[in-house]
Amino acid sequence: MNTNLLKKIALPLLGGMAVGYFANRSKNSGQETREQYEDFKQPPLSPPGAVFPIVWTGLYTMMGVAHYIVSERAEGKEKEEAERTYYTQLGLNFAWTPLFFKYEQRGLALVDAGALAYTASKTAKQFGAIDQRAGWLMAPYAAWTMFACYLNAGTWYLNDVQ
Repeated sequence: MNTNLLKKIALPLLGGMAVGYFANRSKNSGQETREQYEDFKQPPLSPPGAVFPIVWTGLYTMMGVAHYIVSERAEGKEKEEAERTYYTQLGLNFAWTPLFFKYEQRGLALVDAGALAYTASKTAKQFGAIDQRAGWLMAPYAAWTMFACYLNAGTWYLNDVQ
C-alpha cells in the first residue's frame, strides 16, 4: 500500500486517538468522557456514546483518503489553500474534545464546533473542486460536524453548564 496514503489516514486517526487519551486524563470531574456524556441531559437525536468511536474512525479514514487524493491531484496555490483549510479544520477538530470534556468549557467548545463546521464544509468544497471524489469523501464529515454543533449547543443548554 502507498505510504503517503497511510500517512494521510494515520494523521487524523492517531491524532484523534491521542486527543481522546489526553482528554480522559486528570479531568476535574474524575469521569471518563463516555461517562460524562452518558450523565448529561441529552438533546433529541443524541446517539449513544458507543457510536462516536465507530463514526469517528470512519470519518477520519475518509478524511485521510480525501486528503491523499487532493495531495496527489492538486498543485500550486489551489493545493496550498485546500491544505491550509484542511489542517485548520483538523486543528479545530482536535481542540474540541479537550475543550468540551477535559476543561468543561462547553460554550467555548461550541464556538470551536461552529468554526469546525464551517472549515470542514469549506474543505469539502475545495477538495471537491480539485477532485469530486475527495469532496464526496469529506461531505459526511462536514455534515457530522454540523450535527455535533447541535449536540454541543443542546448539551450546553440542557445542562446549564459553562
